[in-house]
Amino acid sequence: MLLLFERAADAIGFAIAFHRALADLGLPLQTRAGIHFAQVTLSPNPSDAVARGAKPLEVRGIAVSLAARIMAVARGGQTLISTEALSTAA
Repeated sequence: MLLLFERAADAIGFAIAFHRALADLGLPLQTRAGIHFAQVTLSPNPSDAVARGAKPLEVRGIAVSLAARIMAVARGGQTLISTEALSTAA
């Protein structure tokens, strides 16, 4: 899933809390997260398209692909953070 945050530090905090919450459930389930910080464009979909099942907003920008690629190389239980996200979170 894709989640958007205004601050990289909030995304990092969420990922840590999410991993901990899953661990506390005691299920054999591990997730991975990829965090990148950059501009995106939000484009609303028409209301008739949303009524047919489209998302209310489309998220566009290279940041979406970069975050997905970062997440793809993580192992279960890991959160990987891009240099851009790390530099803005400090």
